[in-house]
Amino acid sequence: MKSKQIPRLMLSIALFITIVQSLIIQDWTFTLSLLLLIPIPFLQNMAFTWVSRSRQGGDPDYHRYAAWSSNFVWILTQSFIASNVYTPITHMMDNGINIQSIVKIILTFVVYAIATSEGSVMMMKINLGKVKVPTFLNFLIEKGKRQVGKR
Repeated sequence: MKSKQIPRLMLSIALFITIVQSLIIQDWTFTLSLLLLIPIPFLQNMAFTWVSRSRQGGDPDYHRYAAWSSNFVWILTQSFIASNVYTPITHMMDNGINIQSIVKIILTFVVYAIATSEGSVMMMKINLGKVKVPTFLNFLIEKGKRQVGKR
């Protein structure tokens, strides 16, 4: 998938969520939470890919910044996962299984899986210099001892 197609994919997911919300779930708080879950796991796996690749390079300070970003976005993502998955599961344990809770959990899984995968791919492309980034983000492009396998 080309980098330019990723925003279209994310918008398609948002449209799909909105349609399912209006037809089945009818819970706008959940829908807003799910729509926010599109960019946050995307960024989470961008940061995770960055930290994974930086760990295999030879610049500990570069890795430090990658690790900070990865851990910050991970904990932020967990709050959305908790509200969109763990809370409905808890309610189902107390009140019985219902279709709305199951749909919420499945939608969360689908959005999370797609967003994290595409975030990882996007960061790898950035790290390898295959995607143009603004000048202030040039530090993300692996050069010299920051390249994977360089020590």
